[in-house]
Amino acid sequence: MSRGNSDHHEADRLKQEADFFIETGQVKTLVFDFAGTEFMDSSGIGVIIGRSRKMGYFGGEVYAEHLSGRILKIFKVSGLHTLIRTSVPKQQKEREGRITMHSKNEVELSFDARSVNEGFARMAVAAFITELNPTMDELSDVKTAVSEAVTNAIIHGYDNPEEKVHMTCRIMGREVEIIVCDTGRGIEDVARAMEPFYTTKPELERSGMGFAFMEAFMDEVQVQSAPGKGTSVRMKKYIGVQEG
Repeated sequence: MSRGNSDHHEADRLKQEADFFIETGQVKTLVFDFAGTEFMDSSGIGVIIGRSRKMGYFGGEVYAEHLSGRILKIFKVSGLHTLIRTSVPKQQKEREGRITMHSKNEVELSFDARSVNEGFARMAVAAFITELNPTMDELSDVKTAVSEAVTNAIIHGYDNPEEKVHMTCRIMGREVEIIVCDTGRGIEDVARAMEPFYTTKPELERSGMGFAFMEAFMDEVQVQSAPGKGTSVRMKKYIGVQEG
């Protein structure tokens, strides 16, 4: 960042220069230096988020240095501090402490057992794990598995759309853990239910491939259930393990 202001005009210049070095493979570490920067608007935030994602695709890292009180506040308000590793001047560290990329994070959601909420669940998880800079394939894998788990809860767990599906998402280092639970009818034979093409509702033309898809796209899948006591599906995915 230049000294003074970081507005729309300055953002375009920075974006072009940074993309050139990233795309030609000349850098593996990109540092945004805010020393002397007095003003930054939303265009600057967009530049940083975009370069962070692009560096993630190319196996690099992004840092931000010398954040003043105002710039640090912008990072916190916009959520940039969860995406970018940052450090601040010594005197600012004494007041604010050092901010680093979160190694642990968690969110819990509850929503009606309605098919319209399947898309909401997918997008919520996708947004939550962006701090890990997943590839498009990794993101699609997680979204597919979440869709299948939520669909199972809605279709097979309940008959009443006003019942609740509960979802917990955790980030622990490079590991993403997603738990989808219902308190509905449960599964009598979990092993059989996880067999490809098995479905309890053939009249709905269900393929019976829900659990098979979860196992194919996630690194670990565990299912706990009992008749009348609901079902819990725990899935794990390790993001970025192919890098290095």
